[in-house]
Amino acid sequence: MISRPEESKLKSFLDKMKKILSEKTLAFGLVFIAFIVVIWFYQQGKIGFLPHKKVAEVKKQMTEILFKEKEYKLSYKDKPSNAAIEVAHFEEDENWQGDGDIDFTNFYEGKSSFRLVSRDNQKATLTLAENLNLKDALNFKFLINLETEPSSFETLSLIFGNQNLSSSYRYSIRELKKGWNLVILPKEYFATSSQRVEIPEEVSEEEVSEARTVSGWGSIQKVAIELVSRPKSVSAANFDFLWANTEDSYQEDWNTTSDKFLSLGKNGEVVNLLAVNLGGSSASLKKISSAKDYTFQVKFTALKKGRFGLFLRNDFTTGYGYYLMMDGLGTNSWAIYKVGIFEEKRQTIVLAKGEINNFQVEEGKSYLLKAELKGSKIIFYLSLDNKNLTKLGEVRDDSFTGGGVGIAAAGGSIFLVDDIAFFQ
Repeated sequence: MISRPEESKLKSFLDKMKKILSEKTLAFGLVFIAFIVVIWFYQQGKIGFLPHKKVAEVKKQMTEILFKEKEYKLSYKDKPSNAAIEVAHFEEDENWQGDGDIDFTNFYEGKSSFRLVSRDNQKATLTLAENLNLKDALNFKFLINLETEPSSFETLSLIFGNQNLSSSYRYSIRELKKGWNLVILPKEYFATSSQRVEIPEEVSEEEVSEARTVSGWGSIQKVAIELVSRPKSVSAANFDFLWANTEDSYQEDWNTTSDKFLSLGKNGEVVNLLAVNLGGSSASLKKISSAKDYTFQVKFTALKKGRFGLFLRNDFTTGYGYYLMMDGLGTNSWAIYKVGIFEEKRQTIVLAKGEINNFQVEEGKSYLLKAELKGSKIIFYLSLDNKNLTKLGEVRDDSFTGGGVGIAAAGGSIFLVDDIAFFQ
């Protein structure tokens, strides 16, 4: 027989053992669960049992296929004269009639623009009697300045029609911002409008349709601009330089970040490439996407104040590269500068600049700009007669070793381009 004290001790001993075993079981269970979790994370690649070695980041290797041809030439002077049609320049010698006034202070091209104002939903109109053959036009380009906020405009329309505008083509111009705009108006989007007339039975519907669309565009007699403000508002706008292109094949020659930068224009009766620094500032030849050492030259004709020049070893998408620029009408200065990422930020760095003592850029006169690039050396030349060269500046810089070749604009310039030549 076990005495009561011994029985009590035995019971106490058994209780302690049960408690110890229970705690050990719990600890074992927790360790087992932790083990299972670790194995799962290991299988998922989240953790590893060996020290992790840092793998160096592999940078993408960038390369380009160099242009291999010895020379490349491009000119627009052999295009038909109607490839560019100048409709109006809004100058003093043009007989605009109606509610507008000539403005000699706010203009973009030439020496003036015409200003039109509408008050309290009243229609204001400008008209110009002009015989035009626009049958082959693809689109129209128009320089427009909004003096007041766009919200003040109810409608703004460009109209081509017969003498009394009883038969016309109308384009409602939208999506303008305050300030100067260059708008592109496709001819196919003009709406037709005409008075109802009796059509002889012998005339087919096909003949009527052709007369309204083809013959009508071929015999325009009047150009009109209509402006209507919103009720209880005043809207005002200036209009300057309206022209048309009958082809757009020039777009196949150039890369540019804006389709508004380039078009076809007139140098007298000769067609040239026209660049307008309103919405775009540079263009690079598609065929020469990458070149290193070469000679490149372009003939420029300045039409408005602002810089123009060469854009070399360029990346047209970023604007990085070398710029060899003339400062424009009425100036005698030039500069060579580069644009890119330097010291971890985008910068424009002037490499050289200077002046020509006995020279000024004149409106309508053509100048040849030429560059020679070899290794880090860049030489900039000017010619007044396409033959004799004057060396403007020379620099050494190795920031850009290759890239595209093209043209650039700044400061709101307008200029003509032709006789583009590349040699290597």
